[in-house]
Amino acid sequence: NLESKEKLANNYYTTARTLWNNSQTKEAEEAFEKGLKLRRELAAAQPESVEAKNRLAVLLVDYGAIPAFNFQAEKALFLYNDAYAIINELRQKEPENPDFKKSLTRMIRSMSKAKTALGDYDGAFSDLYLAVDVSKELAQQFPKDFRVQRSVWLTESIICEAYIDKAERQKVVDACTKIIDFPTKALAKEPENGVVAYDLAISHFNLSRAYRINNEPSMTLASAQKAIEGMTNLLKKDPENAEYKRNLAVYQTEIGRSYMMLKQYERAIAELKNVIAAMGPIAENDR
Repeated sequence: NLESKEKLANNYYTTARTLWNNSQTKEAEEAFEKGLKLRRELAAAQPESVEAKNRLAVLLVDYGAIPAFNFQAEKALFLYNDAYAIINELRQKEPENPDFKKSLTRMIRSMSKAKTALGDYDGAFSDLYLAVDVSKELAQQFPKDFRVQRSVWLTESIICEAYIDKAERQKVVDACTKIIDFPTKALAKEPENGVVAYDLAISHFNLSRAYRINNEPSMTLASAQKAIEGMTNLLKKDPENAEYKRNLAVYQTEIGRSYMMLKQYERAIAELKNVIAAMGPIAENDR
């Protein structure tokens, strides 16, 4: 009976993730609910099984991504808090288990967005800085694993974005300056790595926003231009990529804002008109 339930739970989980990736939200939620019911039953039937509890936590984290994305922060936090309790229980038994460390950092990154949506920045920052420390432990443990190394950057990027959302002038530039180093060095080692190039472009864009919040228009402009350069290079390799085109338009908006801060209004208007022209076709395709 447990074996059959395990197979069925895996099937629901895989189906739910596939549906969610295909933007079939309602169907994905239904599959997650069915999988969650089975996962709870499996964990209850095997109270000493670390694997059963970890799989339940993983499903809760993935399921939480749907309400978090759809601005249902309370529902997302309900799922994340359940996962948090399970992961903490597992880590108390095996504090050095790398899988549990990975589950914790991944869960915190997702949960932080729900917390900031509800205005709980203190709670989000407390969790995120814990996740950075745990990610750094993993990075030392697996120095050749790129995904583990990147997870430190990913968590610090979310911290940067949280300070941007909060408009925290005293801390935002320092937090966002930190995220430039990792993708810069990684791209120097692998110049053709599109993932790293994308990470670096986003990092420069976030730093430009940080400088704008800190009322530094010249630095805002310089960082936004670097972001545009990086995304333009990616678009040259994939000219029909709608996401690259959309990002370029957003980055160009930051250029326009920079010129407004510098009181160069004609240049600002010209930039923003270019953004409107670029976003029109993108908006049509998104319908």
